[in-house]
Amino acid sequence: MRARVTVGSTGNILRFFIAEQEGRDRRPRTGLGSDSPGASAHYIREGETEPFEIPLVTPGDGFVPGALREIDASTMPGVYEFHPPDAVFASGARSAVIMLTLPGAEHQVIEVDLVGYDPYDSVRLGLSCLSQESRHACLTSAFSDVVPEIVEKYRHQSAAMAAADNDPETASS
Repeated sequence: MRARVTVGSTGNILRFFIAEQEGRDRRPRTGLGSDSPGASAHYIREGETEPFEIPLVTPGDGFVPGALREIDASTMPGVYEFHPPDAVFASGARSAVIMLTLPGAEHQVIEVDLVGYDPYDSVRLGLSCLSQESRHACLTSAFSDVVPEIVEKYRHQSAAMAAADNDPETASS
């Protein structure tokens, strides 16, 4: 499994499928938890040479670092939830690998890309956090070679709108 997580974020919960160790048909492995005999979890971050153990604990209400639980064995067999400690996602690395070892199950390896942005942040990735002038400059430079006549028309419209916004007589009518 691969996950993309914002570097420095906290309280991350990962969900994934765990299959039985034996067989080719990847049958779901059910009935596992943080208290399963032989269960263990470890992580290593980019630039580190030794893995760190993640003590597995009983899930509670909300985020509990080290908690592992099955979502629902009857409706979603083999789907689990794991709460890695926040140290996995701390700044200073671009990636991490988490490995869960559980009895009778394939090893669960989770590769984590630590990114400096939230891909679902409509404000920053949508550029709305930039001023109107900055957005115009960015878009104008990006498209001026491709469609110069549209860019020029856009510049004139923007200038006219800005002038109208700054004209006290136009604003009062």
